[in-house]
Amino acid sequence: MSENPQQPQEPGVPIPREFHSEYEERPFQTCSRCGEALSTFASYQINKAFRKGECVFEYCFCEPCRDSLLEEFSEESKANLMKHQNEHMRQDATSTSACAFCGVKRDVVPEQDFVITMLGAGLRMLDSLMICETCQLEMHELLSQKTRDVRRKFFEDLPGVPPDWEVWTPEEMEQHKHIKTTKTPTGPVVKPTFTAKSDGRHRSEDGCMELIWAE
Repeated sequence: MSENPQQPQEPGVPIPREFHSEYEERPFQTCSRCGEALSTFASYQINKAFRKGECVFEYCFCEPCRDSLLEEFSEESKANLMKHQNEHMRQDATSTSACAFCGVKRDVVPEQDFVITMLGAGLRMLDSLMICETCQLEMHELLSQKTRDVRRKFFEDLPGVPPDWEVWTPEEMEQHKHIKTTKTPTGPVVKPTFTAKSDGRHRSEDGCMELIWAE
């Protein structure tokens, strides 16, 4: 009697509800940049930004669109981001329960302002992370003006993003910056944080877009 061969297990896990599109009330189907079906690509990335615990905007882009956008970043920005990620991303950061950089728990993030991001393939989630507001802004400060302009253009053209978010100039960023000590699993961390202007900030200052995923 022949035995049934064991089917190879697909990588990852089913995409959890928190990474479904809030607008469409279902898993993302297409790339937010090119409009092509996600099923035709090897991988894609989903980002969702939360303010006071509510999703305020979301987007998904396929692997080619993500890579082409990163190619527009300046070499200085890419080097700064890679160095920051290698030095500060926690090795055990594999979920959205705590910030991938400082380790603060999601349920105690100040004002519940954070971004969650995942790498997906088909209907499976390969990896996911959460980045708190403070760590997002730290990443943004590593970017050159050229890269900030690239990001701003991308988000301004992206549908479904709140149009009333304000643009912060570098001078305004400095004006709203103050030093804060955050408790983390490895001890206290002293870092700059920012006071929100008009209850929000420009969407191009949210992190995750430039994370270099290891597939």
